[in-house]
Amino acid sequence: MAQVNKVFYIGNLTRDLEVKEFENSGSKVGNTAVAVNESYKLKDGTKKETVTFINLEFPDHLVEHASRMAKKGRLIHIEGKTKLREYEKEGHKFLAHSVRVEDYQMLDAKPVEAASGDPE
Repeated sequence: MAQVNKVFYIGNLTRDLEVKEFENSGSKVGNTAVAVNESYKLKDGTKKETVTFINLEFPDHLVEHASRMAKKGRLIHIEGKTKLREYEKEGHKFLAHSVRVEDYQMLDAKPVEAASGDPE
């Protein structure tokens, strides 16, 4: 049976896109996070709300446009793949989950400073 690694999220960006350029290759990567809200009712009828924060990684071919459009607070729809990165810090091993963005769409109006005529 075929396996699929595909996720979709709609939420608000928690910070502006942070762009990092790699000196050896000249390629870029953009990092930010999205907050996805979920509300539900408990058995006693109490409304409960939770927020899940998902780290996002924009690859080189999306960084230029995303750096102008992906601003804190904006509503975004992303499509991508889950990544798991293992790293070590001070002798302890950690796992970090993130989503490698393959496509995205801004779902709200452009912020005033981004009104440069760029299509979304």
